[in-house]
Amino acid sequence: EDGSYEAKEARSILKAIKPGDRVLELGSGIGIITSIIAGIKDVSVWAFEANPGTAALAERVIKANCPDNVVFSQGLLTAHAPHVHPFYVRKDLWMSSMDENQGPYEHRIEIPSENIDEFIARHSINALVMDIEGAEHDLLQNARLDGVERIFVELHDHLYHLAGIRDITQALALKGYSYD
Repeated sequence: EDGSYEAKEARSILKAIKPGDRVLELGSGIGIITSIIAGIKDVSVWAFEANPGTAALAERVIKANCPDNVVFSQGLLTAHAPHVHPFYVRKDLWMSSMDENQGPYEHRIEIPSENIDEFIARHSINALVMDIEGAEHDLLQNARLDGVERIFVELHDHLYHLAGIRDITQALALKGYSYD
């Protein structure tokens, strides 16, 4: 109601995503950033949220705010072969994650994954947006990301510290990305 939720991300995403982009969003939360991205001219969006409860709310937000340019899925994309992963649902929706040690959780669920590189190739993705509560550390180091021109990522240094940020930035530099 007061406009503070995801406010910094909402202002910044308009600089990262361009008209005509084919965007993959991982960790859509309640769909606020998804809705902003979908409002950019000629953009196509594929959005994923792992938390089933949050995904149900995101679907309603997206349906209420977006034209027909968003494909929303409850699930996970990882840099590895499809697999079933544990996911820890926490009271605060923005804290739910694949990391058991991130804090107390209400319950653990199992979520099947799909390979991100296969998804990117199948949908000709050129922009990646992610806020996945620490899982970006593994994903950005291990995914090829062929065809992705820009990555907009929220880093979670409280989970993997400065060494983790170094790992991510080095891995991305080796893939040809630079920090902006």
